[in-house]
Amino acid sequence: MKKIFYSMAGEGRGHASRAFTVIENLKHKYDIHVYAPDHAFDLLHPVYRKTDVKIKKIPGLLFHYNREKKIDYLKTFTGSMKFFMNSAGALKHVYADFEKHNPDLVITDFESLLPKAAEKYDTPYISINHQHFLTYYNLSCLPSELRNKAAMISPLLNLFHMNQLSTIISSFYFPELKKVSGKNVHQVGVFLNNDILNAVPEDKGFILVYLRRFLSEPVLRSLETCGEKVRIYCSGNNEDYKNIEFKKISQKAFAEDLSKCSILVTTAGNQLVGEALYLGKKIIAIPEPNNFEQEINGFFLENSGGGRKMNHDSFNENTVSGFLRDRDSMNCSIPLHLLNGNNQVQNLIDYYINEYGSETERYDNNTDRRLIS
Repeated sequence: MKKIFYSMAGEGRGHASRAFTVIENLKHKYDIHVYAPDHAFDLLHPVYRKTDVKIKKIPGLLFHYNREKKIDYLKTFTGSMKFFMNSAGALKHVYADFEKHNPDLVITDFESLLPKAAEKYDTPYISINHQHFLTYYNLSCLPSELRNKAAMISPLLNLFHMNQLSTIISSFYFPELKKVSGKNVHQVGVFLNNDILNAVPEDKGFILVYLRRFLSEPVLRSLETCGEKVRIYCSGNNEDYKNIEFKKISQKAFAEDLSKCSILVTTAGNQLVGEALYLGKKIIAIPEPNNFEQEINGFFLENSGGGRKMNHDSFNENTVSGFLRDRDSMNCSIPLHLLNGNNQVQNLIDYYINEYGSETERYDNNTDRRLIS
């Protein structure tokens, strides 16, 4: 059985959710070794600790936030540089695993240690993430401020890796790709686990909320006074708000509530927005403060007709009530078959693990907009 080493970033739900779906679809035919930091490890370790999938915790990069819960780019950059300079110890353990298990393919989702090891041991690796949209998407439709930020940040992605066989961009939106010579770039939808695929969407008359650390007091009061039942997934609990039910984070329970909610209120993360659109839900997306990637996601969500982008200051009971009134007139323009990227990514992984040698050399090196399964 061929071996795959799979690593991912540890910040947020999206990386772990993406990896979980891919791993679940591959674990029956490949020997999977998972390398996960921080939040991603916390989500995946309970799932795989007693299975044939091996999971190991590694250090990883994290966003740093200031007292106003806004991303502090200077501290984040400084922390990233410190991580890269002090990664030798962690790499020793990864190198030992490469020597012991000799993987056939490495997959990385915005993680840097395994690509370094793959290059050292001449192991082919591919990148599967959302972030590379900054490098390969034609973003000329964006407002100038967001377009300029994307142009400024995208070169920093090369700090993670730059010699992958292929870059697979998982996204709920599909603008044209740039013409980049000599790069195999594939554009696929988000990855949908069975809880989402098997769900029967209904409207049970409640608002579903997932905001993690950005669940502020003004947002809570606005939800309390909007006149609707509310279910909030968070790590804490609070009984002081009428009509609000606080629930512990659970992937299965959350997927069930996502299929049954009236609308979703969430940060503008790519993965969850894509899941909600697939289930036909309308979305209020509140980008994390200073997170321009989520600002871009929010722009494309609003542009598609699938929801609205709001900031924390504009979110109140009136905007929520107005959104509920208007949602039936919203029509998302993104076709459902494009939102589901499962088959496409499985076909690509099979291709690269089985044919990465001479076949890859004969592969069309022109940028490939979308692989049709």
